[in-house]
Amino acid sequence: MKQASDWHLWLLGFFSGLLSVTLGVGSGLVITAALTLAHYGIKRAVGVALALLVVTSLASVAARCAVGSCDASADVAALVVVGGVVGAWVGVRLLKGISETLLVRLFALVLLATSLRLAFAAWFGTGGSVGAHASPWLTGLGFVGGLASALFGVSGGVVFVPALTLLFGFGVSEAVSNSLVVVFPVAVFITWLRQSSLPVDFVMVQRLLVPALVGVVAGAFLVGVLSESLIMTGVALLLAVVAVRLVLKPPAAKRHGIE
Repeated sequence: MKQASDWHLWLLGFFSGLLSVTLGVGSGLVITAALTLAHYGIKRAVGVALALLVVTSLASVAARCAVGSCDASADVAALVVVGGVVGAWVGVRLLKGISETLLVRLFALVLLATSLRLAFAAWFGTGGSVGAHASPWLTGLGFVGGLASALFGVSGGVVFVPALTLLFGFGVSEAVSNSLVVVFPVAVFITWLRQSSLPVDFVMVQRLLVPALVGVVAGAFLVGVLSESLIMTGVALLLAVVAVRLVLKPPAAKRHGIE
């Protein structure tokens, strides 16, 4: 059983790293969903996802730069980070008063919304109208992303990438690069805030770290090679299935859901 769990964790880590560098939908979304389904407890899962995101976001930025896809904007990232830090602070405080069951159901809605977003982008493309230099809007976007990160361990592929593409007119590659840059400081801040009341299971983080980094490297070679719409459609279907599963039969947290 332990050997099977190790294989499952390797696949989970690899898949999260792969999606992180290609679509910006990686550690937070995939890790939180998988560990929650495995009865790990969503609050513990969020802590693991964010801690892992600290490393994979940096690795993903480096990997994208290595293959010539490093097109983040320092001005845009800075504006989003400001709002992200504030949203993260609010989210961590809200998290303490939310039950595991309610959080799982809210997370299922986030998964479903992400699934629809990916399907829409895959089938109809992207485009925006707000303008990339609308400072208040970018800071507001950061607040929403920081709040989502603290509550669900997600933000990049769920909040930042779709908003930057659909509302601000960024290309997918540019949106993913900016998202990965922003996610790093926000994830560090939330991990630090959580330590007093919701400490991170760093043993689980260590078990997922190596396969996640391998996935990041593999994903870097796939950037611009595989069909982006095909990846989006596949991930959209997977997230929709997980969302329905969480709603119909919410998993109860167990102290030793994964060993």
